[in-house]
Amino acid sequence: MKRSSELIRFCLGLAILLTATLYLNFSMSASPQAYFVLALGAIPVLMMGLRVLQKTKTR
Repeated sequence: MKRSSELIRFCLGLAILLTATLYLNFSMSASPQAYFVLALGAIPVLMMGLRVLQKTKTR
């Protein structure tokens, strides 16, 4: 996959996670399960970020 498309996927995933975090922060009815799902969703984004960083170090 091209580096630019991986970077775009990472940025979109990060934007989705930030939006969800802001929603949970300002929501009065956020359940503990929602935070667990948010934490599970952060794992693929972190893995994509690590992959992008590793590819930039090797180049």
